[in-house]
Amino acid sequence: MDWARPEEESRGNPGNAGIGVILRNSRGSILALFSKDVGVIDSNMVEALAVKKAVVIFSVSTWKGCNFEIESDSANVVKWILNSHEVPWRMRQLFMLITNLLSLLTRGKIRHIPRSTNSEADSLSKRRALRPLDFIWINHDYEPLP
Repeated sequence: MDWARPEEESRGNPGNAGIGVILRNSRGSILALFSKDVGVIDSNMVEALAVKKAVVIFSVSTWKGCNFEIESDSANVVKWILNSHEVPWRMRQLFMLITNLLSLLTRGKIRHIPRSTNSEADSLSKRRALRPLDFIWINHDYEPLP
């Protein structure tokens, strides 16, 4: 596998919020899906929780030694991960955790993408915000690329 591309998405502002995470390889094959209801919080916190969950899932997976790229449609979250001095004080602890986890994964990056290109993760998060149970699916049949 060349790299995994976690897509993350959230729903809520503030409102009943859900997160959706999709891990893909460099060819676009789905490696894992995750969604979770995160309660009533604002959209920046929801987006940050989605990135955190993507990093946690990736860091404990069999793919953790591979290159990865996180795609987020939250310009704020991407900006705050890349420049921790701009993180709002109420979110500093969460962003410190995210950046510490990312520092353990030496071959990764994060970038902003338009919301219109994040429809699968968006759909996953919206469905989860309406249901009480967390969901995770792992592709155990996946064979890493040579």
